[in-house]
Amino acid sequence: MIQKEASMEAQKAMLAGYFTRLAAAPEAGRPVVYTFVPGNLVELLGVFDAVPVYPEINACSPGCASAPTGSSARQSGPGTPRTSAAT
Repeated sequence: MIQKEASMEAQKAMLAGYFTRLAAAPEAGRPVVYTFVPGNLVELLGVFDAVPVYPEINACSPGCASAPTGSSARQSGPGTPRTSAAT
């Protein structure tokens, strides 16, 4: 079993909160804004009660969720393509 550090748990909670806000945005009437530039731009959008969408994070999430338990890019080595969970 993998021992998770406190920072890993904090990151997991932060991303869970992000996806919860993103999923609830249409019902709450909050605007959703796609951005490729995180940082100050996102803070500015927050002033307007907008929820940012990070395409690179959203694109990674399905792949991470379908990866076999315990797999990581580090295990397969750099430059080694990962196979899908179905194979």
